[in-house]
Amino acid sequence: MRRQLACLCILLAAAAAPGGCEGNEASSAGAGTGDSVVPGPCAPLGAPCDPPGVECCNGACADVGLDEPVCVSPGDYCAPGGGACVTALDCCSLSCKDGLCQPSGECASQGGACEVDADCCSNNCDASACGPGRGGCIDAGKSCTDDHACCSGNCSNGACVGSGPACLATGEDCTADGECCSGACEKATSTCTKLPYCRPAGEACTSDAQCCSLACADGSCARLTFCRPAFEPCSGDGTECCSGTCATDLLGLLRCLPVGGCRPSGPALTSEGEINLYGEACADACDCCSSICEADESGVNRCKKPGDPTCGSASQVKLSAGEICDDACQCESGICAEPTPPEVGEMIAKRCLTHIPDSGSGGAGGGA
Repeated sequence: MRRQLACLCILLAAAAAPGGCEGNEASSAGAGTGDSVVPGPCAPLGAPCDPPGVECCNGACADVGLDEPVCVSPGDYCAPGGGACVTALDCCSLSCKDGLCQPSGECASQGGACEVDADCCSNNCDASACGPGRGGCIDAGKSCTDDHACCSGNCSNGACVGSGPACLATGEDCTADGECCSGACEKATSTCTKLPYCRPAGEACTSDAQCCSLACADGSCARLTFCRPAFEPCSGDGTECCSGTCATDLLGLLRCLPVGGCRPSGPALTSEGEINLYGEACADACDCCSSICEADESGVNRCKKPGDPTCGSASQVKLSAGEICDDACQCESGICAEPTPPEVGEMIAKRCLTHIPDSGSGGAGGGA
């Protein structure tokens, strides 16, 4: 539990720390190992912000149901009755009428009657009926890099195969967790619940900063290629997460959790067996284990791999310290292991390390 809280305190959004890595360097002992990060002059996303004098990097401190208030993204904030709104999700009541949040009410689920986008939980009113969100997944026939991006869950030869439903937005009627963009269907109300910290792919948005992916397109948070960014819902094995780590957060939900130290460029390979080219969001090259921070096809600055990490490949480019790995032969250091011993039932991604942890967890060989 303590490690999970520490994970939640790692800086996620590149926009949350103006000035790149200035004042936020990792110590030489911990750099790239994932077990040491020196915080910058302001508190990062997810960090406690109640103590006097603590200022959030993005200027937003809120109570999200944990033991104390934490720094949140604009996507985590909701306005009370009378507050300005563009989408239903902007309002704590999930009811936005004529640009103002209503003190009570609800948004309409898919198929419900609507007049404008804001009437719908999905923020999509089509021919007087609420349609699905626009950014939750990729339809059949469109290009993809991995299974998780497709509505069908099947990416083959670079294109989504088969059909599947778009995820349900916060406030929509649901019967199972997997139906919701948030991955959480509240049993008491049978509606999709809102995730803290940021909005996952498929949720309504008006700005990039509201989304876990830092990409808002056509009124919905877009799904990034290659891997899921920190705080997106995940299935459990971590291979779909840019951090390589899918674990239960403090609210009991499976989410991609950030890891300490430098930011990785994602697992070595995608579910398609291709190079996982991009990983976590970044503001500057010094944020990244690879020392490469470039815009992906969505325009989001992300840590990028320098080449193919496949062992034995004629064009292999070995991974730097801190990167996610499967085998020691992928690493410059020749060490692929868990940075710290996992707690009971916890899965931690193996990373290229500069030294073997004192506990010996994971082993120097670090094979699968």
